[in-house]
Amino acid sequence: MSAAEVLLAALRESAGRRRRLALADVWDVFRTTLAIEYSDRGREALAGYLLRLRDQGHLELPRVDSLWDRTPAPALPRWILLTAPGPAGPPIDHRMIPWPAELALLIDEPRIAPDMLRDLLAVHRFLAAGGRQREPVPVRERSVELFGDEKRLDSLLRSRVFRRIGQVHQLLRLREVPVPIVWEAGPDEGATALIVLENLHTYDSFRRWNAREGAYLGVVYGGGKAFAGMLDDLARITLGLHALEIHYFGDLDGEGLQIPAAAARILGDLPLVAAERWYQFLLARGAGLDLPDVEPCIPQFALQWLPEPLRAPVGELLAAGRRLPQELVGWEQLRTAPR
Repeated sequence: MSAAEVLLAALRESAGRRRRLALADVWDVFRTTLAIEYSDRGREALAGYLLRLRDQGHLELPRVDSLWDRTPAPALPRWILLTAPGPAGPPIDHRMIPWPAELALLIDEPRIAPDMLRDLLAVHRFLAAGGRQREPVPVRERSVELFGDEKRLDSLLRSRVFRRIGQVHQLLRLREVPVPIVWEAGPDEGATALIVLENLHTYDSFRRWNAREGAYLGVVYGGGKAFAGMLDDLARITLGLHALEIHYFGDLDGEGLQIPAAAARILGDLPLVAAERWYQFLLARGAGLDLPDVEPCIPQFALQWLPEPLRAPVGELLAAGRRLPQELVGWEQLRTAPR
């Protein structure tokens, strides 16, 4: 499914029997369903998806100018109207299906959408064919086996019905596959710390710069939200290189700070600290720049992860609905950065 289709499915599920959703509800669905898009492009991404879904005939948007929120740009509708799904065959009463014990609570559901019911019946067939005794396999391998779509389970696992079922990973014998850690050792000329970069292009610039400067024992690509699955490998590399600290540098936005703050809690005795030098550089680079506004997001526990000198300016930045992508500190800035 495309990101727009995932958003549409989540909007329909949130709406239930309603057809109209207020903008606040649309924001909530967007934030929980496409979290990375919400964090990275926010308002711009949501506006694009809504216009695309309108053009495809899946929803209607207000035609009166006063029913649009135009500050800041791009404009967003104050409500959306979901169009009625196309004609289907005779509905199946899910309460008449002999569900296995793990799915028995589905009988209490007042309504199950036809596409969701189709997926649940595929799960039913899997269990009936001895699925409980199968070896755990990666999520997308099981997804293509059950639904003919390797990405379908990604969206189903976020759905209300599947969350209510609970223990779906055990039920479907799923195995999460963490992204392999990507890193490059430095020249080892007296450095004592590793540095983790949230985004790929910044990782590439720091990797090239560090090969010349030797500021870090190694440069690690964090991969955004995928970083949470790399912590075991990161601990192994840190101990192998005898690093004293792990520095982290990412986007200055809500999610960009929550990722390392949460990882620091998991790592425990391994010190994952904010790369204060580069965050200060990023704040200086962003001062006065005309960047797109985002929804204000101030994760307090993540702010506390920052060193004291950064908390106030970063808190003010987030409260003002601004974000600074770490790519503002790139190759050209690194080449001229003071040591």
